[in-house]
Amino acid sequence: MVTGKKIEDHLNALKATRVEQTRLVVSLSKEGFSSCLFDLGSGNCISLMQLPLNEFNSFLDSFNEKGKDLPDVTFFLSHSEVSLVPSSLFQEEDAIYFMRIIHGNDPQRCIAHRMEHLSSHLIFSLKEELKHQISFSFPQAEIHHLAELLLQCEELKLSFKGADHIRAHVEGKVLFLMAYRGKSLELFNTFRTQGPTDTLYYILHSMDSLGMDYKSSELVLTGSGFDLKATEELLQGYCPSMASMESTQEAGITALLSKHQLCVS
Repeated sequence: MVTGKKIEDHLNALKATRVEQTRLVVSLSKEGFSSCLFDLGSGNCISLMQLPLNEFNSFLDSFNEKGKDLPDVTFFLSHSEVSLVPSSLFQEEDAIYFMRIIHGNDPQRCIAHRMEHLSSHLIFSLKEELKHQISFSFPQAEIHHLAELLLQCEELKLSFKGADHIRAHVEGKVLFLMAYRGKSLELFNTFRTQGPTDTLYYILHSMDSLGMDYKSSELVLTGSGFDLKATEELLQGYCPSMASMESTQEAGITALLSKHQLCVS
């Protein structure tokens, strides 16, 4: 089997540790993917790898032998076909129906995870081929959506009497937008974005629709695979309370994926 240099280095990092003491967390978008190996004992990142999507099959093939031995494997999808449905309205058999109504597509399969703190179910589409590919190398893998992780992380940081708060996270070409008043989630939406100007428009339009003040509202911008600095510079002209991203994108990815246990059942 021929693998790229980054995949080979990733595998060597796994060989240098005990497989039974290692967890694998992967974030997969339509443009590329990030793979993180964590030590189960310390929680430290052993190896981080980021590659374009055309390397994904080679990545899965490289784990045909060792993948089944990993005790903890989680995949986070980050496409835009994801929604929250109130649990009072949700039935498992209706998941595909909701996706058709909300997103206008006809998914092959849907996955739903209950969000207890929101009294909702997060539902997202999953292609049968992708499910089969992941299961072949990692039959033990859990499949979640990155939006679930973002919502769980954000809720932990908020106070009931806090200011209006917006979390904007861009993954590839998808913008995930969550707007809160205190701990109350007022808006969750996804948008396809082509760059900083699109991202600016969607954030400001969403704030306007909620009557949120640009100057006093807290805005946190995170993500990968987009021009973070240019987006930040555009937003600062409107939202002076925006949190500055001082860490590298790589560090941000590692920090986010390290919180995967918030979603794993």
